[in-house]
Amino acid sequence: MPRNDAIVIGAMVDLIKKIYGKPKIVDLTPRIIRRRGINLFQFEGIDYNYLFLLIKQDTGEVHSFSLWRELK
Repeated sequence: MPRNDAIVIGAMVDLIKKIYGKPKIVDLTPRIIRRRGINLFQFEGIDYNYLFLLIKQDTGEVHSFSLWRELK
């Protein structure tokens, strides 16, 4: 994906919907949280938090990402 926040965030939200159905997300602006020295993107939901690990190329383009959710 190109180095464009709107495109990447839109793809993240679309993927959450495709995998988990319509989520109850509190805020569509992701927060960056740090775990074990790694930056993750988190969308806060009512029942779950949705987390992404982005894998970028040297150019800043997003090569791929991992998604999971955690019960609050």
